Amino acid sequence: MPGKDFGAAVAFAYASQFPTDTDRLGYLDLPLPGPAIDAPTYRTLSWHIALHSQRRVPEAVVGDDVREYLALFYPQVSFGGTAFGGTSDRSPFTDAEIDEFARTYRKPEVLTGGFELYRALDQDVRDTVATAPTPVPTLLMTAEGQLEAIRATVSPRLSNIVRAVDVPRAGHWLVEEYPRFVTEELQRFLA
Repeated sequence: MPGKDFGAAVAFAYASQFPTDTDRLGYLDLPLPGPAIDAPTYRTLSWHIALHSQRRVPEAVVGDDVREYLALFYPQVSFGGTAFGGTSDRSPFTDAEIDEFARTYRKPEVLTGGFELYRALDQDVRDTVATAPTPVPTLLMTAEGQLEAIRATVSPRLSNIVRAVDVPRAGHWLVEEYPRFVTEELQRFLA
């Protein structure tokens, strides 16, 4: 079972609760909130985590400019984007994809729901700390240069990392930036 970003945390939680139902786990590019990184520290990892964790502030900032916000945000964490020390403004998503994301996030309850994922960090830490390490064989894949930092957050709870891959020239959007590479790694591991 693969999961990316918040989906990686969901896949981890499932594998932890149901290890006999999970043959293998693909854990992609998310520092795992928990024993190795508490919620206040997690909020310092990126400007967007700090912003999105605030009550009502990100909704006020984004307002009716959802598409513009997303179009500006997505390149920030792609390879070459400012979060990776670059200056790229290239999005890994097409205009049509951004239009679709904006269409759904324009609904106030959906936009707030997206930000609530960040606001739940304190509960995420408590849940992860309360979870025993899982022995499920795991493939860990991260953005270039993030492997050791993310491994440090997941290794207290994922006790059987059998393969770890630092995806070359990839930012946070591993699948979108290098779909073939990521797919081949997952297929090889999950087979």
